[in-house]
Amino acid sequence: MNFSGVLSAAAVAGSMLASGAAYAQQDTAGLVRAMNGIASSWQAISTNGEVLLISCANGKFAGVRLAPGASVNVDLRKTDSLMNPFVGIVQIYGRYQFSSSQQDGSCYLTREQARSAVVPWRDNDRDYSYTIYYQLNGTEMQLTNGNEVFVNNFMRQPGQPQVDANSNWLHVFRYPVQ
Repeated sequence: MNFSGVLSAAAVAGSMLASGAAYAQQDTAGLVRAMNGIASSWQAISTNGEVLLISCANGKFAGVRLAPGASVNVDLRKTDSLMNPFVGIVQIYGRYQFSSSQQDGSCYLTREQARSAVVPWRDNDRDYSYTIYYQLNGTEMQLTNGNEVFVNNFMRQPGQPQVDANSNWLHVFRYPVQ
């Protein structure tokens, strides 16, 4: 490749970065709506006690949830990054609960049993401060990371989360920017 080819490739790459950043800049209102939607979904999860299903290693299922009464705050921050010009931040103060535990062998045989379990939900009798981070990926704000407490309680479970289509849980993992 000659010098003009390098300049041409650099121009194309610069154009792609600029168009991604321009999209994000033009649609700041859409990003704000998406982050407010994510906050509403987290609040509904807490208010309604919606269960996130987790696969146990033994082929059974457990349910985890954010206990009713959690407080949710949301922010959208502009960064100096060309690749990710915005970061969404959700702060939740609340209690993590689980219906069963792989450690004590109490996981349920089916997803439906774990989802509808009417057992005393277990927790460790304390509220936590969760910080959750989102970034724009295409036309969605997607959950990308969280503080250690959030990751340990909701993301580092024995198996993959079982998320129902159009559920509030799906919307806290990824939310469309409209």
